[in-house]
Amino acid sequence: MPPHVVAVDEGHLRYGRFGEAGRRMELLEYRETGLPNELWLEGPLGGPARDPQALGDAFTRLLEDLSPAPDRLSLVVPDDWLRLSFAEVDELPAPGAQRQEVVRWKLKTLVPFRVEDLRIEAVDIPPLPRQAEKHRLLIGFSLERLLTQLEDVLEGRGCRVGQVVNRGLALGTILGDGAPGGGMTALAYVRPDGFALSFYRDGELTFHRHKLLREEGNAANLIRRDLMLTRSFMEDAFGAAQLGALRLLAPQAERGSWEGLLEESFGHAVEVVRPDDLPLRGNAPLADWLELAPMLGAAMGEY
Repeated sequence: MPPHVVAVDEGHLRYGRFGEAGRRMELLEYRETGLPNELWLEGPLGGPARDPQALGDAFTRLLEDLSPAPDRLSLVVPDDWLRLSFAEVDELPAPGAQRQEVVRWKLKTLVPFRVEDLRIEAVDIPPLPRQAEKHRLLIGFSLERLLTQLEDVLEGRGCRVGQVVNRGLALGTILGDGAPGGGMTALAYVRPDGFALSFYRDGELTFHRHKLLREEGNAANLIRRDLMLTRSFMEDAFGAAQLGALRLLAPQAERGSWEGLLEESFGHAVEVVRPDDLPLRGNAPLADWLELAPMLGAAMGEY
């Protein structure tokens, strides 16, 4: 059965059904529906819907009369709803309750949220060359009430959520073979409300930075400063010659300015990713290709 993917954000629900087509994926079906204004409770990690019935009705519109009807799907959410953090620990118990307690304790020292309210998942990733502790963890955390509401609404329509990913994690699977000649691959994903910058080595996510710009003034200077701080961190952690490729997914109107900002900040040529560069066949809606890219990545992660 081809993988089914649903993406949700503050204003829309999107559905895509994908299938294998050689070295690419094929988009077999795509649709979207809008959500009511001010549906979601506000918070730094998002919040559940104020009106669960309105959310349920929107999912019904999105999923009705699909053939085949999905019984299992991937869920893609915004980066600010499912956040990523990196942590170093010296001792890491085997998977189980004790390990979860270590992860929760460590996360409590890193983020300004009540960890009791969060759903937390952690995976062991390769350590930094110069880190002090033995283990390095990639920790994903999100508001439990929000994810539970989304899962319950979908399960009420016969769809079990097989994986939950944010856009940044999902996009990692469309990078292909990585940087020519080795080195890390960086991917900048630009949206109207902010950007995400992810670094990968040998297919492993090594660093992820997400920043919202909804109420920022003088955005170019703020972005430039953020990019320079990221470069400094990566050079301290990995050395100055580790970046092998720097790729950009951005709306056409913003590509030029972002190319300049990235090249200035990292001293590296930028590869602009365009719709035709995605490993995708089928009648993809060109206007929505930046929304479709993380959905494609989630589908590829299912295989």
